[in-house]
Amino acid sequence: IHLKEQKTTLVNVKNLLSQLVNDQVTIKDFNNRQDIFIHVHEASLRRTLIDIIENAQMAAGDVGEVALELTILGDKFVEIKCRNSGECFPERVLKHLGEPFLTFKKNGNGLGLFNAYNFMILSGGEIHLRNTEKNEAEVRLLFPLISLRETK
Repeated sequence: IHLKEQKTTLVNVKNLLSQLVNDQVTIKDFNNRQDIFIHVHEASLRRTLIDIIENAQMAAGDVGEVALELTILGDKFVEIKCRNSGECFPERVLKHLGEPFLTFKKNGNGLGLFNAYNFMILSGGEIHLRNTEKNEAEVRLLFPLISLRETK
């Protein structure tokens, strides 16, 4: 089944991210009082976020940190960032995002970022990888913003 054939729904991104954090993952700039909604296939979004968070945790190892950040860019986009302070992305991964079977992990199959890339394209979003000035690996997911709702 292709993503376009799957049912998409309004997903509260803030709630979903809250469900996926654990003791090793912190959320930064997440004190926004608004619920943030995007229109996507929820199971595919969940799988993409789990893959990205798990990859970040592996790269961070026992001494690195993993941080998630949820931001509204203007009134058009929702940005989810996942950073780790462990390993940076190798240059070949940065240059060949979207290619299947590209991995730098010992037991990796090279499908996690490939699947994330395809999900983002099919969702009308974007995915960007970079290594920050602080030697952190960063994955940025951009989705069209659907709506905001004040929460108490």
